[in-house]
Amino acid sequence: MSIFRRPQQAPVVIYPKGKSSDILLTYLDQTQVIVTNPWEGTLNIPTICRMFASFKFSRFHYLIAYLRLTHAKFVITTTDNDITFYRIKKYLPAVTTIAIQNGLRVNYASVDNPGFLEHLARQTDLHCDYILTFGESMGLEFQKYITTEFFAIGSIRNNSFFPSAAIQKSNQLAYISQLTNRALGPDDHFADYKGNPISYQEFYAAEKLICDYLAKYCSERDLKFIVCGKQPTTFVAEQSFFKPHKVSGRNEPFSSYDMLNESQIVVSLDSTVGYEFLSRGNRVVMVGGRFSHHPNKTVRNMPDIKFGYPSDLPTNGPFWISDLSESHLTTRLDLVRSMSNESWTNLIKPYQDLLMRFDPDNRILKQTFSDIGLPTIIGKPV
Repeated sequence: MSIFRRPQQAPVVIYPKGKSSDILLTYLDQTQVIVTNPWEGTLNIPTICRMFASFKFSRFHYLIAYLRLTHAKFVITTTDNDITFYRIKKYLPAVTTIAIQNGLRVNYASVDNPGFLEHLARQTDLHCDYILTFGESMGLEFQKYITTEFFAIGSIRNNSFFPSAAIQKSNQLAYISQLTNRALGPDDHFADYKGNPISYQEFYAAEKLICDYLAKYCSERDLKFIVCGKQPTTFVAEQSFFKPHKVSGRNEPFSSYDMLNESQIVVSLDSTVGYEFLSRGNRVVMVGGRFSHHPNKTVRNMPDIKFGYPSDLPTNGPFWISDLSESHLTTRLDLVRSMSNESWTNLIKPYQDLLMRFDPDNRILKQTFSDIGLPTIIGKPV
């Protein structure tokens, strides 16, 4: 975009680009949509002039000026943890605002930042017309802090995944890596929880420990063990971190989904993908003890990483644990693997819509878009 040309006008503005904005475009009339990042590159002169005319000067007010110049009727974000988005409605009351959840929401945060829900709780006068959440639990949590209506639609990327062939489960156990794409030293300050620092090593120590447990478990039970990588194979730091365990690369958008879908059982440590596969009915064991060995008691006891947060579920359950006990993990794995398909389906049913709905082909999302007047290209689903 030219710095001197006013922003493109369209009824629907999606920002920022990425985080599943590509999926949204498959449901909307693209002639009436722009996908943008208002702050990308050089600032726009007409937007700056509009902001100055309001006598308000900030990053947020630049966004408001930008959106006014687009003449947007709908503004959509897939960055649901951007608190500034929930202030737009106050300044643009005629615009319909829609936030779509794209990740689990907890209170540990990047360096020197407050946790998301903790930060929300300190705010006032937040509004959003619609928040589309993973499950009922997170929708109710948002409503504690934001004046909004929510629809539990699940993960729009998970809902968009269809296996390329009939499912052939292999004799394989897969662990879902959460490793960052930032190469840091072991003692580097990586995260904070209520003012308590967490180093890179402290944050990821549990991942390597669990993988050692799982490799031993698999060798004793004649299972293949693999780590489902979060990064492309070109990111050698992830391959090195998990050595000697084999790591698959996430080289295509759905690489991880294809590999996990073929696995007999999946183990997840507070991963969104773990909840996604539980929603699909796959056998998943959840470990909520990432910081069980942290020296700081406050960090060690944080509830945010427990299974089902922010739902008030038991500390331990038939397919989840809240510590890093090898014996507890082994017991859950044996139990889940021994269940009949019917027993497993019945066991997880109460948790699916609560935590992560599975809605193949995003039928609820498309219905919602149609109902609120967005320019869709698919009409209402049957």
